[in-house]
Amino acid sequence: MTDLLPDQLAKGYQGKLRERVTIRQKTVSVDAAGAVAETWSDVATVWGNMIPKSGREYKGAGRDTAQRVWELTIRYRAGLTPAMTIVWNSAVFDILSVRNADERRRFLRIDLLERIDNTQETGDPPEPGVPLGWTSVRSHGAIGNGAADDTLAIESAKNIALAGSRVLYFPSGEYNVTKAVTDGLYAIIFENVDGLIIVGDGPKVTKIRVPNGAECQPFSFLNCANIQIRDLTLDGNYQNQSLRGAHALRGQDLDQFTVENVHILNSAGYGAGFQGSSFRDIIFNNFYMYEAWSDGFDFKNLATDAADSNARIILTNGRIVDCASIADDVAIDIRGPFTIDNVHIRLKYADSGGIRVRDGSLGVSNGPGGKYSTISNVVIDAADLQTNGCVIIGDDYVNVSNVTIRNCNENGMWAQATAEYCNFSNISIHSNSNVGTAFYISTTKGNYSNIQTFGFSQGFRLSSGGDNLLVNCVAHNASEYSY
Repeated sequence: MTDLLPDQLAKGYQGKLRERVTIRQKTVSVDAAGAVAETWSDVATVWGNMIPKSGREYKGAGRDTAQRVWELTIRYRAGLTPAMTIVWNSAVFDILSVRNADERRRFLRIDLLERIDNTQETGDPPEPGVPLGWTSVRSHGAIGNGAADDTLAIESAKNIALAGSRVLYFPSGEYNVTKAVTDGLYAIIFENVDGLIIVGDGPKVTKIRVPNGAECQPFSFLNCANIQIRDLTLDGNYQNQSLRGAHALRGQDLDQFTVENVHILNSAGYGAGFQGSSFRDIIFNNFYMYEAWSDGFDFKNLATDAADSNARIILTNGRIVDCASIADDVAIDIRGPFTIDNVHIRLKYADSGGIRVRDGSLGVSNGPGGKYSTISNVVIDAADLQTNGCVIIGDDYVNVSNVTIRNCNENGMWAQATAEYCNFSNISIHSNSNVGTAFYISTTKGNYSNIQTFGFSQGFRLSSGGDNLLVNCVAHNASEYSY
């Protein structure tokens, strides 16, 4: 007699595993002529229980099309993955997720998305304008009209892309994502993925958005490598969420992660929050970030030693606008070696800041911190605010050059006591208030050249003379140095 699941018994469920379902798997082969062939074969036929979970209808190809989500329960078996499919009564289902139902390896619960046209596994149906071999979310049921919930369709397309093309394509449209499939704050989660391109038609026409009240993170990447995201917008819509802390883009333990020509808007947490024991080449290029409730970028390298000192975070050719609404938050908060080049930051909120470089001892013993990093060609507009510091350097051997700070009420730049042997050059700091200090120098070792301050009551404030070397540093309309 078939055992019932504990929670089924609690609900008085009397059904048994009585449906015959077939598990199928794709095999890719290359013949002597180099031609690639894909074949699907049966892995096993097992007893299961199929329960419909939800369904919706939409218009496509001139007809009304039904799409249903099912839950399948089978006896536990190892090796079942989202790259496989399920066939039941001639219908084909993509696997969205696989869960160990009772944590005792007795049963599996599998979320399934029924294929729209019930075709066998022959790849995406033809769609005009989709490059050959790409997996389009529209081919798997995504609507992209700004009203429909596209989460399950995107999950289905994601799994197909991971099993084959490795390119997940979002055509022009606005795609709503929610927590319909995954738990916690996750909407679309990528875990243990090595090699994937996520691409849209451009950030002005392709948007992945959190609808009102959905309280989730659009994209999350955990332990992934060789990922590219480009030509789209991620919108957290935080103005219409009650919960705070959901980041528009979240990453943990990443290797070779590139984001290019992407807009990140209205995040309910960090615009982009990354942490983990190591970062290897996290690159943001040609980006635009607007209205993150907390830090714009937040990078926490949690390595316990400096072994990853060459694993660099790179932010280039971008704008960060009106982020950090919480006091003491900043546009860029970073712990880990980095390069910031050609970035424009505009502050909106009092007591916020521009760039904060952490040292490795802040909560992590002997961590890599921000040593051997570079900030260059940066403009910060402080909007006449009482800031928490437009640029705060807290670790050693950081090079800061060609930086302009405008409309800074006070606290333009700060070299903390933990920031030794740093180089600051070609910097101008402007204020309209005639109060405050332009440049705090708390460290005892550093080089400062060609720095000008305007409109502050103090140009440079040195807490200790030490071995600081100042050359061609001029405080206009203010006391030059203060000890």
